[in-house]
Amino acid sequence: GKTTGLVYAVSTLGNVVGTLFTTFYLIPGYGTRTITIAFGVTLIVVGVLLYALKNRLMLAYAAMLAIAVLPPPRAEAAAAGSAPVREISASYPEGPLWDGGRLLYTEMGRDRVMSWKDATTPDVFWQEARCGPTAIARFGASGFLVLCHQGKKLVEVSAAGKTLREFASADDGTPLQDPNDASSDGKGGVFFTDPGTFRKGAAATGRVYHIAADGKVRKLADGLRYANGIAYDPASRRLLVSEHLGQRVLAYPVNDDLSLGEPKTFLDVARHVTSDYPETGPDGIELDADGNAYVAIYGAGMVLIVGADGSVSEHIVDTPFVTNVAIAGDDAAVVGSYINDVPPFPGKVAILPRKALTGSLHGN
Repeated sequence: GKTTGLVYAVSTLGNVVGTLFTTFYLIPGYGTRTITIAFGVTLIVVGVLLYALKNRLMLAYAAMLAIAVLPPPRAEAAAAGSAPVREISASYPEGPLWDGGRLLYTEMGRDRVMSWKDATTPDVFWQEARCGPTAIARFGASGFLVLCHQGKKLVEVSAAGKTLREFASADDGTPLQDPNDASSDGKGGVFFTDPGTFRKGAAATGRVYHIAADGKVRKLADGLRYANGIAYDPASRRLLVSEHLGQRVLAYPVNDDLSLGEPKTFLDVARHVTSDYPETGPDGIELDADGNAYVAIYGAGMVLIVGADGSVSEHIVDTPFVTNVAIAGDDAAVVGSYINDVPPFPGKVAILPRKALTGSLHGN
């Protein structure tokens, strides 16, 4: 009643003012034709602005266009200081991987894996229609494994980007649902997640798998509420897995046969993050040589950095749907999208010094 009364009161006041102002000032001064045209143009402009604000798509396209027209190596102030940042426009980028001096990353919105090095324009490394790739990891002696999230399969790719083998199920016959993220086991094999339904309140059907270099696929864990990001630390024999809809990161001990022990909560995201997006949660995970863990918080536009001492800090990014982080030496890459529900899902790959992220650990 209060809301209705307020709307009615404002409407009545507007009608009174509009009638008097139009009758005694606008019509005598400008005539009805000019007034009608002006009101029509105003309504169109207001409608377009409201539509843009509601969907955020036009704002995202504007940001994407601004990135695209600038030279590839674009410098600007980073969140942790005046560190240089290079930005590359991309369509729902995920799964970044540093491979020597180049960066490989997937574009789910364009069914391809891209390769970028230094100031060059990114090149297509591998592409397949209806794949919807979300991760790439080192696999076998010298090749890679691409996870086709929408294609519900894994694809082995040579070092030159040629398709070699495909895997659509585990050895026990269980079909893959929608493979998402991957992490090398350091022996030619790959740990990867298979999430299930991405919806708050959905059944816990997320799984964790391992594929050996010889192609054997076995299930290691299930019953997760959307298993998302994954990162393996050979030194501590620990596997970190994002239980996205559970808003936590789990730590599994890894046995000699690569089976998993009972998990413990590594990071309770709900304690550190508040967001209006209902499916906010931890996405991709990256580990660096200093023992820091970087967790992309999808829907909140931030990366949580868990220090080796257990401290937690945050690095804010301008892509609300940040999906993953990649670290190699002093270099870092953060990928994410502005929009997650309207194709072509405009986003970007941000390349910056690692200290721009770790500076947050020390309050810099």
